[in-house]
Amino acid sequence: MLIAFTGLLVVVGFLQVLVLYVQWRLICRQDEHFTNSERAWIIVSPVEAAPVLGFIPGPGDALDAPGRDRRNAFTCSIKNTGRTPARLVASSLQYRKIDSLKDISQVPDSGKMLPFDDLLLVVGDSVGDLAYLYPQIVLNKPEVEAIQGQKAFLYAYGKVVYKDVYNETHETKFGYVYHMPVGGDPKPRGFNRGGLPPTYNGAT
Repeated sequence: MLIAFTGLLVVVGFLQVLVLYVQWRLICRQDEHFTNSERAWIIVSPVEAAPVLGFIPGPGDALDAPGRDRRNAFTCSIKNTGRTPARLVASSLQYRKIDSLKDISQVPDSGKMLPFDDLLLVVGDSVGDLAYLYPQIVLNKPEVEAIQGQKAFLYAYGKVVYKDVYNETHETKFGYVYHMPVGGDPKPRGFNRGGLPPTYNGAT
């Protein structure tokens, strides 16, 4: 009888511990949900969705031809879409030309991170960033034609490191491919997130 009673106490004690653990997990999840709903969230978007391609003019090109002698650059907006301020720590931005999307590395090489020195970004505010096309800022006519025919591609990528009001560090990774529609392609011309490995876009 005593053994059965002792065993019952052990079971009851275990159930009490289990209930307390479940309650603790629920409280932790609620706290995490509240923190995530109130924290800063940084997104990065192109300022110009479909910029004109800059090219080196040749004989016969009009003086006012769109893109003539224009430097190619990717300009983006770094915006706080959360509910509390953020402090920008650092960022990186790359703009590249490549012959095939299959040649893009599965893991992005962000390059050198440039400091923001804890720049305060209030809710709804944004700052700009810019990167010139590498390895050649201005394209020649054959390169432009190759891009327009999807025989070469332009893509931009990078990341932003920032802190929220809870002093937690977060990271936003972003990547865009300049899509050039050919034939009956219904997708509009301009930067979009398709065509890059999943490692190029994400947030913590």
